[in-house]
Amino acid sequence: MYVWVQTALRKYLEEGHTSEMIRQDAAQGPGRTKGIRRPADAPPIPRVAWSMTIADVAAQMQDPESYCKLIEQWGHTTLQEMGPLVLKRR
Repeated sequence: MYVWVQTALRKYLEEGHTSEMIRQDAAQGPGRTKGIRRPADAPPIPRVAWSMTIADVAAQMQDPESYCKLIEQWGHTTLQEMGPLVLKRR
């Protein structure tokens, strides 16, 4: 699932896919059912020390323009830092 999220975020930020295109892809992707659950015996998900969170966006925004810029910055930061979540673990 994290691989799909990473791919969708990259498509939006780097390839110009619209949010509607991402929604259409999601309707056909791994999130289309509510049956995705982590197995009880799955290894723990790695903790990520995010350098920017949605709380940072909320704290720093001043107007719609700054909100949009911060959301985009948050997306790029998340894309860069989410590597440990998508690495294959054995």
